[in-house]
Amino acid sequence: MKMIETSGKITANFKGSEFRCKCGCGKILIAEELVQKLQRVRDHFGKSVTVNSGYRCAKHNKNVGSTSGSPHLLGLAADIKIKGVSSEDIAIIAEQIGFDGIALINDAAIHLDLKGRKWYADERTNQTFATFQPKSTTLKLGCTGDDVRRLQQALSDKGCYFVDHIDGTFGKETEGAVMVFQKYNGLTVDGIAGPATRKAIGI
Repeated sequence: MKMIETSGKITANFKGSEFRCKCGCGKILIAEELVQKLQRVRDHFGKSVTVNSGYRCAKHNKNVGSTSGSPHLLGLAADIKIKGVSSEDIAIIAEQIGFDGIALINDAAIHLDLKGRKWYADERTNQTFATFQPKSTTLKLGCTGDDVRRLQQALSDKGCYFVDHIDGTFGKETEGAVMVFQKYNGLTVDGIAGPATRKAIGI
């Protein structure tokens, strides 16, 4: 695997300096494939990606409490966040792009790596899984399933009378109910049940 050790521009939107060890040692080491995949994540969302942690020297890795087998030590991992995008939504795209390791650090930050084996973790609940499991926190037109059914029931319970069918399918009726709820609760009126709207609804 080709490694990058330069601080200059390495993709359309990333510089090597963004992946420099945070301890002040100045060391940069990052896998080219990792950065290329991160560029694809950025291209998908069309928003800047903040690299919270890229390469870590052994000393820094120990200081932050990580394990001796951390892929950060080999330049094979990055912890990132994207303003306005949940870690779960990033995880879904990252899995499609082909990252090996995906760990939700919190609701906004996520760990992505190319360690060579598939794994998924949710540090919010201290759980690790062998297979990919996150579900998008955003519900909108076309979505189906139990999350949509819970949304419809919650909207119905709150008096958003447009929801006559609790069927688990996010159609125009559900979109209209979401917009009514958003309007009367000071939220952005877009008919999309994203993190802020779902939190206000209580699901």
